[in-house]
Amino acid sequence: MYLNHFGLTDSPFKITPHTEVFFEGAQRGEILDALVYAVVQGEGLIKVTGEVGTGKTMLCRMLAERLPDTVEIIYLAIPSLTRDEMLGAIAEDLGLDTKAQNGAQLLRTLQTKLIELHESGRRVVVLIDEAHAMPLESLEEIRLLSNLETQNSKLLQIVLFGQPELDAHLALTHMRQLKERITQSFKLEPLTEGEVNQYLNFRLRAAGYRGPDLFDVRCTKLLARASQGLSRRINIIADKSMLAAFADNTHDIEPEHVKAAIRDGEFQPARHRRQSTWVLACFSLLGAVLGGILVWVFVHKTEKPALDAAAPKLAPANVEKPAVKPSSLPQQPEANPMTIAAPAVAALEAVAAPNISAAPQAAISQIEPQPIVTARAPAPGTASNPAPTSAPEPAAATQPIAPQRTADMPAWQASRSWMQAQPAQHWVIQLMLSNYGDAGERGAFVAQAIAMLGEEKLHQYPLQLSGTKKIGVLYGPFADRREAQRALLALPASLKQYQPYMRTLGVVRQEAIYN
Repeated sequence: MYLNHFGLTDSPFKITPHTEVFFEGAQRGEILDALVYAVVQGEGLIKVTGEVGTGKTMLCRMLAERLPDTVEIIYLAIPSLTRDEMLGAIAEDLGLDTKAQNGAQLLRTLQTKLIELHESGRRVVVLIDEAHAMPLESLEEIRLLSNLETQNSKLLQIVLFGQPELDAHLALTHMRQLKERITQSFKLEPLTEGEVNQYLNFRLRAAGYRGPDLFDVRCTKLLARASQGLSRRINIIADKSMLAAFADNTHDIEPEHVKAAIRDGEFQPARHRRQSTWVLACFSLLGAVLGGILVWVFVHKTEKPALDAAAPKLAPANVEKPAVKPSSLPQQPEANPMTIAAPAVAALEAVAAPNISAAPQAAISQIEPQPIVTARAPAPGTASNPAPTSAPEPAAATQPIAPQRTADMPAWQASRSWMQAQPAQHWVIQLMLSNYGDAGERGAFVAQAIAMLGEEKLHQYPLQLSGTKKIGVLYGPFADRREAQRALLALPASLKQYQPYMRTLGVVRQEAIYN
């Protein structure tokens, strides 16, 4: 939308990994070179970790591009594969027939194929993305696969890309044998403020920008603090900042544009989070102290009635409450002894008050697509016949999501019935995996998918991954893996932005919340 306004030939801050805009700063280039060397030299098992949005998937794709032609590459983007499914996926990618073979037979067939490739001078490397989400039994199978070797070298190279939770899994006692086999470990660190500036300029120049730097020192500082140096967040905030400047019909990005983008993206700077935590801690401490004052007053009143006759009495309401919530402090009566803490409360309120200058967001809200919220009309007679005040009935055991979120429930319930009726060995394509709260983005994607693929084969289901509620969008089913693979290759390019991949319905059914 703003490409012509800034003289760009392409969108500079797309969040989908594109290898043509790989940023080699912040040691990304050095890590890539080290990965290529380790794979070519036959190092065996390699691990790359980094926080969400540090560029692990981009690095994985760059590694696949930089490896020589003598290396057979197998890319697994399915973190929840079972042991047998992972073996089957590796074998099928090598052209092996996996039908009518159990796990032991499949492993022997795979070993024979690897030996043939090794004798012909070819290496095989398996790149596993999102390895932190793999079942522990599948991680254990990786250790067994790493044992496939000749007298002189490994038959299979394995590179694990995952979040820091992968290190926690490897630290478990029963996983120590796998951890000992890791020969190289790399960690992607967040970008520093100076590296953020280099990253912004690199992405803009790669998109065709030829003018002076758009993000000055003030804007870069705001952006670096709010993004915490995570490249995905940097892309989101920078894109929204440029959109805000375009809406203001200016070619200069000001701090107000960046602040508006941060608020719109719901990214809170680290300093404000620390301040909020400190304020909450102070309120908790103050509440404990004031509660202790009330208890002391109550105890001394009961033990020394003679002194109570001469002292001013507390209001009955205050005697009945031995503890006071911090949020109720400003409403305490002036006669209450807790008024001695009023200056402290006022000081805390002054600290907690937001100190961010307001910036116009109307322009962004007019351009950005807004999530569609469907309002339900109240049932007839609700206003004139209020519900009784009895306790609400407990939620059903199969209810996966909080009751107040009901817009997508019909789709989830329909997917539940459909999923239970399908054979576990059938395949589906996972088109999208989004956070539970991203209803607007998910709704737009589903509407686009319905227009291109039809509604009959699209299904949604709730799951939980790494402690976070998510919603998966499925396309299928397909009778076998080959049929699903043909459908995956035939997907429109616009539906491949979330890296769709194939899965069996049995695995999907196991991870669904309502199972």
